[in-house]
Amino acid sequence: MNIELLANLTGFEKNDLEEAIEGKKLLGLGLELTRRCNLNCVYCYANSGKPLNNELKFYEIIKIIDEAILLGVKKIGIIGGGEPLLYNRLKELINYLFQNGMRISLFTNGVLLNQEWASFLYSKSVSIVQKLNSFNEKIQDELCSKKDTFKSIQSSINNLRRAGYPSKESKLSIETVILKENIEELPTLWRWARNNQITPIFEQLTPFGRGENIANCCSTEEIKKLFILLSKIDFEEFSIEWTPRPPFAGKRGCYHHYYALYITSTGDIQPCSGVTIKLGNIRENRIKNILNSKVITELRHVGDLVEGRCKNCLHGQCCYGCRGSAFQMLGNYLASDPQCWYS
Repeated sequence: MNIELLANLTGFEKNDLEEAIEGKKLLGLGLELTRRCNLNCVYCYANSGKPLNNELKFYEIIKIIDEAILLGVKKIGIIGGGEPLLYNRLKELINYLFQNGMRISLFTNGVLLNQEWASFLYSKSVSIVQKLNSFNEKIQDELCSKKDTFKSIQSSINNLRRAGYPSKESKLSIETVILKENIEELPTLWRWARNNQITPIFEQLTPFGRGENIANCCSTEEIKKLFILLSKIDFEEFSIEWTPRPPFAGKRGCYHHYYALYITSTGDIQPCSGVTIKLGNIRENRIKNILNSKVITELRHVGDLVEGRCKNCLHGQCCYGCRGSAFQMLGNYLASDPQCWYS
């Protein structure tokens, strides 16, 4: 990966990225708080629902953050694993992150996101990634396996907008999983997001968790046609230019493996949510001891080590495919992305 290009794509400084790639620094952290969730989405990679046994205590999460700060972390994504708003000390945690100058992203289904929450999150410059799979109430409710989810999501988005979202410091994105049920309406959903200054994140289904045996996943060819159409819409209607390629639609793909790690709600340290290799546990090891492990070292240099079609792809300077798809489908995190339509 070209360091200057990576710096431009991620917003991190060139020298920080160089140190991260060499295992001397960490810039980003994905952090699960609990697997507890108030929905039962058919595609959920984490099988969320009930909390796991022995989930991290609050003081352990603070310990993780303190070490992350010392390692150079500048951005923390609160993934939840389940639904972060169910975590009873979330406000306290966000206050701690804000006081320490972290860039914070919160992934939420929005069911509990009332006006009080929206105003609090906006006041702490938290960027929100909000679930939204469909404008069809029946489809949205069925995908989440809960009645009135659609109404809750719409209420959440309205609350966020009343609070001031989106803004320069507090961004708002919608996260959409592409499935047979919603693929036809996704161009409309994309235009709606763009017209409201909301960033659309449309994702291919990664086949693990509850999504492992799902019958309604789309073919690679269907995904390709959708992304080509979305890029045409952006170019012709919004003067936004990007090349349609996996793993994400848009100008900024996934570069997590060059600079970040993922920690589960029980403290397991993984490369990301999709590469589910336990590298250690924060109760037994420190994060800094993981940075020079074989798996992380290889993923930090994935552009040079990736195998198969991805190795000679014309997009190799700005993409390495989805490592989660490669690992879950082929058992090899360095294999070519089996869901990619290039090469």
